Amino acid sequence: MSAALPFPTRILQLQLGSRPLKLVVPREPERVFEDYLDHEDAFWSELWPSALALARHCLAQTLLPLAEPVLDLGAGLGLTTLALAAQGLRVTASDASAACLDLVARSAELNGLSALVETTLYAWGEPLAQRFGSAVGADLLYEDTEHANLRSSLRQAVTPGGTIWLADPDRPPSRRFFEQLPTAWQVASCPLEGRILLHSLKRNMQAETPA
Repeated sequence: MSAALPFPTRILQLQLGSRPLKLVVPREPERVFEDYLDHEDAFWSELWPSALALARHCLAQTLLPLAEPVLDLGAGLGLTTLALAAQGLRVTASDASAACLDLVARSAELNGLSALVETTLYAWGEPLAQRFGSAVGADLLYEDTEHANLRSSLRQAVTPGGTIWLADPDRPPSRRFFEQLPTAWQVASCPLEGRILLHSLKRNMQAETPA
């Protein structure tokens, strides 16, 4: 087990369809930003509806098969990572917060999934050490100022022919993200749960247009 976290945690018991999962989460997520992490971006400390919807979708096997290994880009609390690992897939959870990746590793161990889950500290826009068979992400498009960095990461994320799946609640910044996405990307969208949409992205790897 990793070193002590700077904030108290609790175990959240979830039942997603027929699959129970245990998630290690901050006991007081609203205090993580202000009191524990010196104003680090701590949106990851909340379990957002898009993550729940994407995890349920993965556990229902409607996304599968996904090419391995799978990258969870901006993993947050790691629910999507756990859902994919529970289906027997090898997953790398990535995030810019070491604290949240610590929680993901603890949750993977708690659910007996450590053999299938890796974590990597990664900020959008940086070079990725490898390409993945496919990638997933939940509620990544909320901040316009991060869109260029995210596009750079998406461009690097998957091997030729790989698919990126993004679950998102269709906020105005999300619409602007897709409007500004270069034409090299092929995007298909469908309803997931409520106002949450599921987007599949594939990129023409021969395209020269910067992403």
